[in-house]
Amino acid sequence: MKLEARNPRWTWYSVCFLLVFCLVRGLWVTRGLHSPGIMDTFRDAGFVQGIVDGNWFGDPTIGGAWRYYPPLTHAFFAAVAAVTGIEPLRLLTTSAPFINLVVPAGFFLMTRHLIGAIAAVIATVLLVFYNDLVLPPWISAAYHPWSSVPLLALGGFFFSVWLIHARIRSERLRDAVLIGSAIGLTFLAHTVPALILAAILPVAVLTTRGLNLRTLGWIAIVAVTALVWSLPLLLPLVVSYRLHILNAGPGALVDPLFAYWPPSRGMLWKAR
Repeated sequence: MKLEARNPRWTWYSVCFLLVFCLVRGLWVTRGLHSPGIMDTFRDAGFVQGIVDGNWFGDPTIGGAWRYYPPLTHAFFAAVAAVTGIEPLRLLTTSAPFINLVVPAGFFLMTRHLIGAIAAVIATVLLVFYNDLVLPPWISAAYHPWSSVPLLALGGFFFSVWLIHARIRSERLRDAVLIGSAIGLTFLAHTVPALILAAILPVAVLTTRGLNLRTLGWIAIVAVTALVWSLPLLLPLVVSYRLHILNAGPGALVDPLFAYWPPSRGMLWKAR
């Protein structure tokens, strides 16, 4: 009875209704489209196609270069494309309204564990209706119907936060390995949420347990596990790219007309 009072059933019904609303809206927005609404999807489709073609570690856009982008999501879609025979761009475009539901669902499960079910419902509604309806899709961190690797990485972030909160008082090695694996896999999905998790973990552990050798050893096991999982992405960044941007184009290419801004009247006259 106490558990039901803290987590009333209507909270689950409310979130399920919200997810259905997101899905219906996503399918309505993308109906009949054969091309995605954001440019990053074309990049992701190229990476997926590269893996399908057997170029597992190379960059399909730059000959001879190592893959620089987190590979986990691309590898997942490449496996689905290989099994189903659906070409990557179509797969990314048609699956996004469904698979992106992991973000509001994961956010609700995380906040429900942290602040309670009723507050989690309110927070999830605000997350969806503010972020998705006000912000453009390449900034929104809630739900939108376009394929986005950073957006999907939030699912790993939310799960990892929940896992850290649930196992923070455990001193078992398997829990340290489990949390480290969650952080490492999140790193393979996208680097930014994993770096935030790497900052959250030691602060949470030291605040909960205090500073002692056993706690430091437990944190070290988490760090080593996360590092091992991160190596498929980290090694090319360190060995091949030396943590620098070596291929700045085409994003760095600027037309001479826009080299100086705002343009002078003389430049505009020459352009005519």
